[in-house]
Amino acid sequence: MIDKSPCDVLPDGNCLSMDVVLTLRDIALLRLVAAFRVVPLDLLAERFFTTELNEDMERAPSAVCRRRLRRLAQARYVQLGVEHDGRAHRTVARPGARAACVVGGEPARRRIPARNRVHHIRTLEAIRAVEREVHARGGNVIEARLEHQLRGLEQRGRRVRPGDKLPSCPDAVVVADLTFGGKLTRVEIAVEYVTSKYTDANIVAKHESFARFHDVFWFADRPHTAERVRRLTGASCAVLP
Repeated sequence: MIDKSPCDVLPDGNCLSMDVVLTLRDIALLRLVAAFRVVPLDLLAERFFTTELNEDMERAPSAVCRRRLRRLAQARYVQLGVEHDGRAHRTVARPGARAACVVGGEPARRRIPARNRVHHIRTLEAIRAVEREVHARGGNVIEARLEHQLRGLEQRGRRVRPGDKLPSCPDAVVVADLTFGGKLTRVEIAVEYVTSKYTDANIVAKHESFARFHDVFWFADRPHTAERVRRLTGASCAVLP
């Protein structure tokens, strides 16, 4: 049973429960975990804990992140587990039963199917790589949306009839503010992670559909797949480590 009791909000914007005080960073982290459903700990550490000042100035961000997530797990805001990303086992965070008091709804019930989890985790790696590139260009990341969120936005208020053909959805879209010619512009960047299972027709269809975005970042599971993407699209394609 999900505890939907609301938290008390403190004057500084933090959230108080009977067993843990949620900081603004905790709340942002919980919202991300609820939106993405399964997130590797190392990605959370990079996103939320790289500027952490530790009391001994030696503890790595990953260690600080792990310690805080364990505390949030004890309070049932997150669940910690292990998933395989196709190459290695990773510690991951999922929404806990009490995440609902922060984000609303029932986030703990929304799961990534087991067959999709490798692709999901690799897509999150690709998103993070795009966010690094945006920051390197002096831009600001507004948000990242996964395919299921994009589908919901595209179909909102629209009646879909049998036979309707919707445009191909990328694995994710990163929304960012970037400067072009001295003008700040909000852009949508498509992110697509391609595996060897994709056919040439799949890749070409996605490439043509993604023309509606400002830019597209392609990622692949191996060098041979990346070379195929480059040949079929003329775009660059990075191999995820």
